[in-house]
Amino acid sequence: MRRWLVGLSIFVALVWLRNAGPDPVREGLERSTLPFRLLQLSMAEPDAALRMPVQGLPPAAIRNTWHAPRSGGRRHEGQDLFAPHGTPVRSATDGYVVHIGESGLGGRTVWVYGAGGRRYY
Repeated sequence: MRRWLVGLSIFVALVWLRNAGPDPVREGLERSTLPFRLLQLSMAEPDAALRMPVQGLPPAAIRNTWHAPRSGGRRHEGQDLFAPHGTPVRSATDGYVVHIGESGLGGRTVWVYGAGGRRYY
């Protein structure tokens, strides 16, 4: 039931966003079908495993920093992958890019909306 409500909320938000003007992130994807595609994706089972987003990365370059303390009393909610500047990064899952931007904490960021309504940063 919860997943259905999340999907419905996303659908309503995306219909509103669809009418907000042009969006270069979704260029090439027919705007009228995007909310329906995201709703379908939110109803799918989440991935049981993710692909490695950096090809050829040695295990020593992966740091499990889940819930490590961060500034402002926050806790880290991810794992860090260390690679040389300019290394290509690919999505670890199938889904849709819903945001590309800059973050004071994360630098250049890409959000991917995946199965089960999971968002990947």
